[in-house]
Amino acid sequence: MKTLKRCRTLFLGWDRPLLWSAVEYLRTKQGPASGQPKRWQLDHFLVVLPTRRSGRRLRELLERTAARDGLGLQAPQIITAGELPEYLYSRTAETQLADELERTLAWTAALQQADPASLAPVFPVLPQRDAWSAWIELATTIRKLHEDLASSNLSFADVATELAKDAAMASEQSRWELLQSLHDQYIDSLASAQRTDPFLSRHAAITEKRCRCDRQILLIGTSDLSDAVGVMLRQIGQQSDNNNSDPNDIAITALVAADEHYRDHFDAFGSIIASRWSQWKLPLDDSQLVPAGDVTDQAAALSQWVEGIASETFQVEPSDVAITVGVTNESLVPPIEFELRQIGKKSYRELGWNFSQTPIGRLIELLTNHLSQSTWQSLAALLRHADIYDFIERTLSQSQAEGSDDKPLDDGRWLVSVDKLLAEHYPTRLEVPLTDKMIAMHGPAVTVANLVKESLEGFHSKGDSQSGHDHRRPLSYWASELKSWLSKIYPRETTEADEESQSPQIESPAQRRAMIAIRGCWKSLDRLKSLDASLDVSVSVGVGIDLVAGRLLDQRVGDLQSPGVIQIAGWLDLALEDSPSMAVVGLNHPYVPESITADPFLPGGLRTRLQMSDNERRLGRDIYALQLILSTRRFVRLIVGRTGVDGSPTPPSRLLAAAESSDVARRLVRLLDDHAIQRRNEASAPVQRSWDPKIKKTQLPIPTIGQGFDADRDIKAMSVTSFAAYLACPYRFYLRHVLKLSPIDDASRELAANQFGDLVHNSLEIFGNSAAKDSKNPDAIEAAMLAALDEYAGAYLGSSPAPAVKLQIEQARQRLRHVAVRQAEWRSLGWHIWKVEASVGEKDNAGIDVDDKRMLIRGRFDRIDRHDDGRWAILDYKTHGHHPRKKHIEKTSDGFRWVELQLPIYRLMIPYLVGHDVNPKDVTLGYFNVSEKESETKINEADFTEAEYAAADDLIVQCVRSIRDGRFEPTNEPVLYDDYSMIMQSEIAEQLFDSDDGPGEDGYGEESLAGGMFAARSFGGDE
Repeated sequence: MKTLKRCRTLFLGWDRPLLWSAVEYLRTKQGPASGQPKRWQLDHFLVVLPTRRSGRRLRELLERTAARDGLGLQAPQIITAGELPEYLYSRTAETQLADELERTLAWTAALQQADPASLAPVFPVLPQRDAWSAWIELATTIRKLHEDLASSNLSFADVATELAKDAAMASEQSRWELLQSLHDQYIDSLASAQRTDPFLSRHAAITEKRCRCDRQILLIGTSDLSDAVGVMLRQIGQQSDNNNSDPNDIAITALVAADEHYRDHFDAFGSIIASRWSQWKLPLDDSQLVPAGDVTDQAAALSQWVEGIASETFQVEPSDVAITVGVTNESLVPPIEFELRQIGKKSYRELGWNFSQTPIGRLIELLTNHLSQSTWQSLAALLRHADIYDFIERTLSQSQAEGSDDKPLDDGRWLVSVDKLLAEHYPTRLEVPLTDKMIAMHGPAVTVANLVKESLEGFHSKGDSQSGHDHRRPLSYWASELKSWLSKIYPRETTEADEESQSPQIESPAQRRAMIAIRGCWKSLDRLKSLDASLDVSVSVGVGIDLVAGRLLDQRVGDLQSPGVIQIAGWLDLALEDSPSMAVVGLNHPYVPESITADPFLPGGLRTRLQMSDNERRLGRDIYALQLILSTRRFVRLIVGRTGVDGSPTPPSRLLAAAESSDVARRLVRLLDDHAIQRRNEASAPVQRSWDPKIKKTQLPIPTIGQGFDADRDIKAMSVTSFAAYLACPYRFYLRHVLKLSPIDDASRELAANQFGDLVHNSLEIFGNSAAKDSKNPDAIEAAMLAALDEYAGAYLGSSPAPAVKLQIEQARQRLRHVAVRQAEWRSLGWHIWKVEASVGEKDNAGIDVDDKRMLIRGRFDRIDRHDDGRWAILDYKTHGHHPRKKHIEKTSDGFRWVELQLPIYRLMIPYLVGHDVNPKDVTLGYFNVSEKESETKINEADFTEAEYAAADDLIVQCVRSIRDGRFEPTNEPVLYDDYSMIMQSEIAEQLFDSDDGPGEDGYGEESLAGGMFAARSFGGDE
């Protein structure tokens, strides 16, 4: 091997951060000499660092040093090691380097153009010809394999040649020869689009010895350069001086963080020699290891350490960041940020944010989901995005300003209308027409759905022979349509991005990130819009938007860093960080070192034979990084967890094995000790948080209510069922019946308990008004009831309800068959239906007098029956099989108490229902139980005594009096099926388990075949 005449390696030690030493080197060796102008000329350098973060930090230190010494800085060009290859060779102006999507599409074309039978050695089973998503996935696999090899200056042909040397591996040779032939086709596809593969360009530059650089290259901390980059640099280092200039001229200088006597641990460019570092013993102290449990506990351990060193004064060289937190897995960042906020510490994530975590990124995800599913649920999710909400409001306002004849929608109430439509009717796909009843009841929801549909017209067929989701367009078309649609949502931001204007100062970091994401999105979409036709593919809207969205969602969004905050950085950034204190969270397998396992093409053994980057090299790289972390700063903590975010076990990192055997064993025992976490918490000073995890019940105050309450104004009438609500909890009664707060569950996929009750009840109401109501023939009654069920379900649930709802309709059908038999028996006893859905209320002046004031009572009564001999019966449908006594009266230690007052109030309303001449004592009250069990489907007459009725009447008066007095204290007793648990902050699960009577025992719930729980609420209704 030739001598690297123009390359030198300088070892700057590791007793201080390498970036500080590098700046000192440049100031001492490259600064102005005495008597020269005070100009620090570094513009002849091309400085190469491992990461963008280290590059930015070096520039900051150079500028600070220049300002300190009063020098005019001519800064060097600073790039990352990944950007270096393209600086080391020249390429023709006629072609551009292909980006990742273009390379993937070129591989897709190569696969599609190949004979399917010839692909069998690599892909025995191929997707359908038009299954573009699957083909692109295969192409992505081949692309990554090619780039992995190319980074080691290898090709598919090189692998085939290596395998040919081993008879046992010769059978694999055909696979790699096929991949090489596909590679040739791939290159032709790129050439047709006037694009070149960057890895192939690098290889060509190496082969043709075209590697040059017109600046001096300064490598700083480049401990893991790829083999291809190493070959390119070696060519430059071997070049002789053709211009007879100074023979000592240096083209490449590598600055290494290590002592001189470890020179044999690095190559000429400062990259590690893996075999040396994999045997290294780290200077680790036991006190630097912190055992922790799950990710929450790991974050808590970090906050304890931060609190412990917060008072330290750091007398060190300039550093804007006193503490750096390293994470080995990005999922650790949110819990760390949360814990730091709890102790009043601000943080900054150097890793940036995923594009999907920005408003426009989330919007694109929701749009992609909606275009692929086209359901009311996907539409509702899209409408909930704040920017779509603003777009809808803006469009509606503009429509009204332009004199539209459409009825104006209440501000924001259209979203409630959509929720109610979902919660009450369970519509499925958008192409299934809504019934006239649904449209009449939920007009705002329909209006908004049509508005969104119109805005998405560009994503659907325009004159094609095909329509809907099956029509195909090029990817460039879908990118253009996506930008056009997004421009409607973000009109101001679009204008600013197109004009490259500066936005006004944005105070909120979230708003600033949102703007950065939008501008990045426009640039990416513009690139996709110009995709060459030879690479473009025609795909359906779902596949097209998914591919475009995938390209966008791979981006990351950075933000401005504020001085003095805690820096959160990734593992690869840590070795060159210069903060005096550092904690690494998640020093665990499999996060670090990251291992290459189960590669179907390049298993570990083959990678080693090919001298590619393998597990040993990753191990050596990370041991060296940890060595720098330990040796260049004052405070270090390594937090080792037990489990990851998903709860899976995470053993300690293999890096901890870089020590003497006895030390390794002792440390593992300590880290895996079940009581180690408890001892750590006991030894640490208490951390003051706004939330104390030891308190099992939240300390947030329940909102105060009742202030300004006026009974004459706020409660002029009460419904029959509201009395039970007051008995259960006066506070919740106030929320529902005074403030009118009621939940809407738009996420359920099956009918709730009361909705199932409405389904049965309304079917029986239709039957009660039909000619068959007086029939004694069970078959005729059944036919009429089932026809009523179909009529109601068709009007309110549509022609194509959700599968679970269809099953519930069939359950209702089976129950009605039982009811038909009991109805025929009841009719044969002389009873007939006199009226269904009879109501009382303000119009009747129906009510009770309490303290010389009348409380009006509102109610609807499922059915009133009359016997041929003149007797009366008032029956209430119930979807359970329990007797009225069980639902109304609860036994206590000193007797009983009323928990439901429905039938006693019915008794008080008899004069308004059947006449004042009828004695309420002579009227039968009871349930018509509509149970899933035939044996429990029957009429259960109430058997309350007059003394019990009298107690109920007294309790009714007490309720009215307490309500008028404004007594709405929350109950301390458990409330089953609590609609206000978020407001009350109640732990419903614990209450259910602690309660003596659970669902089924007290009849509050019946398990449905659809998988839900039907709570036995009154569906006869009184409101």
